Amino acid sequence: MVRGLADTLPANVRIFEQSPVIRCNFSGDEKIVYTPTGSICCGGVIIAVNSFLSAFGLYRWRQVPAIQTMVLYATLSEPLSDREMAQLGSVRNWGITPAHGTVGATLRLTADRRLLSRHGFRYSPKLREQLSDIKQVQQSHLAMLGKRFPQIQATAAHTWQGWLPISHNHMPIFGEAQPHVFVVSCCNGAGLVRHSAAGKLIADQALGIDNPDIRTYLAGGQASLLPPRPLLDIGVHLSAAWQLWRGRREQ
Repeated sequence: MVRGLADTLPANVRIFEQSPVIRCNFSGDEKIVYTPTGSICCGGVIIAVNSFLSAFGLYRWRQVPAIQTMVLYATLSEPLSDREMAQLGSVRNWGITPAHGTVGATLRLTADRRLLSRHGFRYSPKLREQLSDIKQVQQSHLAMLGKRFPQIQATAAHTWQGWLPISHNHMPIFGEAQPHVFVVSCCNGAGLVRHSAAGKLIADQALGIDNPDIRTYLAGGQASLLPPRPLLDIGVHLSAAWQLWRGRREQ
């Protein structure tokens, strides 16, 4: 999806890949973003980095990670054979999203005949994970697929991980953090739906467009303050343990 969006950007948009931001200066009228090989100067910025927002020094205690975050895992199978597709039934493209949020398993049969499983999460210190964990997660996903679909033998093509920011009250971060510095963050696990709308709305706000949908989007409020450490760590661990216990039947 990201590649497709990048390929269809309008002509007045430039995209810079492999350009990590190493420093920012938002204090003056001119906002400056520094990379290892150059810098960009502009009159205003929109920061839409989700889990990595705290690295910019903004809204540090509004979302997890204020310091840490949750990491989630997914596996995509190799394409299924004609026989395996026949075993799955007549519906050729379907998706199931769990009511139990991050603990439940998201399952999909894609248009190119692959099974997608998104399951598993854990507290991830400082946005860092070991690649060695991927193999263990992959085997867990294949075992789950085997339980749900014993009539097929799914093999993994890709397994990956991603970080999920969560606020205490499950509300987003949205608005003007500093003069001409706009922020949209904290998807709370509903990024494609919530943040597709938020991207349009934050652009309207930055341009001074009075869009009534902004008020609708924020009707439920914004992300509430989190407690300081170590209370934050204790609370997240207890909440994660409770969620895992409630979702134990998803294993």
